[in-house]
Amino acid sequence: MALHPEREEPALPAPMVSSRRRRWWWWLFGRRRDDVADTPAPPPDTRSQLRSALPVVAVLGLILAVLGPCRSEIASRIEAARKRVAPQFENVHPARVEASTALPDHPAEAAADGAPNTYWAEGGPTSGEGEGLVFTFDRPVDIGRIGFYNGAQTKPQDFLAQPRPRAIRVVSDTGETVVLTLKDEAAFQDHRLDLRSVETVTMLVTSVYPSPQGGTAASLGEVEFFTRR
Repeated sequence: MALHPEREEPALPAPMVSSRRRRWWWWLFGRRRDDVADTPAPPPDTRSQLRSALPVVAVLGLILAVLGPCRSEIASRIEAARKRVAPQFENVHPARVEASTALPDHPAEAAADGAPNTYWAEGGPTSGEGEGLVFTFDRPVDIGRIGFYNGAQTKPQDFLAQPRPRAIRVVSDTGETVVLTLKDEAAFQDHRLDLRSVETVTMLVTSVYPSPQGGTAASLGEVEFFTRR
């Protein structure tokens, strides 16, 4: 018989396993499970939150009170600045076109019919100086751009067969006047200007590019108007 009978070793308690699963960011940032409290955070103090928000609400209310009556004026100024910096253009068509003179097959309407291959050709005694067109709109419009297809363009060889307008004086019914210099080319070209609330625009040819083939009927393929918005 053993003098000291074997004693049973006391059983160690099983390790406690937290019911909370570890999140991946605990491993990423070296967080230990023990650093995270298992007890829920105390509910926020609603009254404290309201007290801290009151100054912000008061400032916002003051701003709205000051700017409220001026909002329409501020918006209109912003829109005016946008039109100056990044204007948008929209085509506007005249309701009627008249000419000082015109050849029978090339009337005034051909200069604003949307087809550059039809053209107005003046029928005066000169090579076009002093002749012109009158465009009438059905309402007051703000013209910000005028585009041109210069010369006769039914066929490519027609372009040099007749004179092409070089300088055109543009006069509005509101008294505004501007002189535009056109390029001697068949491609579309446009010119910026600022005609406000006009109903009638008159264009007078003051100089031309002469025809190397001897033609004397100054011709203009198309005139396009654009409003600024």
